[in-house]
Amino acid sequence: MRVRLLNFARGSLTRRPSLLDRPLRSLGSAPTRDGSWERRSDIVGGMLLSLIMTSALSLSSSGFPAAQLGASQQEGQAPPQARAFLEALKKAAPPASGAFDIRRAGKLNVERVLELMAPGGVSFADVNGVAVGHASLVRLSRDLKSRRGRFYRALIHLGYVYSRRFPRDSSVSVQRTPSDVRVTLPAWYTIVLRPAHDGLRVTSVEYLQRQRP
Repeated sequence: MRVRLLNFARGSLTRRPSLLDRPLRSLGSAPTRDGSWERRSDIVGGMLLSLIMTSALSLSSSGFPAAQLGASQQEGQAPPQARAFLEALKKAAPPASGAFDIRRAGKLNVERVLELMAPGGVSFADVNGVAVGHASLVRLSRDLKSRRGRFYRALIHLGYVYSRRFPRDSSVSVQRTPSDVRVTLPAWYTIVLRPAHDGLRVTSVEYLQRQRP
């Protein structure tokens, strides 16, 4: 009897191994009886690596990061202020079906045109040396309302050329620099816009067509 009690006491002090005593295995390396788990994890890892490499190659083959591609596509679009300025002049231009005749010019929305100009006025340049000078907004307002003067004629002619030869925004070229935006009607006019307190405003109009001697 004493021997049985002693054996029972010894057995109670001996702890059986539990689940906590087994070594921990990670999800990626836990083997099954046939090793299928390891093969499955290798396949998934290979697929992910392939997708990453394919994405990287597609971006690098374009030559530009995605953000730069978006900016590049916008280079050809004229700013809304430039389009509004040209459209306002276009509405007052003589009929595009005939030769330019300032007497056939329509009514100009003077207030709309002036609000798209720089507060300091607009400079006019001509490759032929005609109609060169700087006009304040006061001078421009007077000339546009009276429908006379060289600056009025230059602006109406700009609207006429735009209505006749450049019906689509894609027809103009746009050059952007940190200080200004140049919108060019190729071989005819360039308008320059610079930042003002409330957005881009027209600062100069340049006539590019050389007259034959």
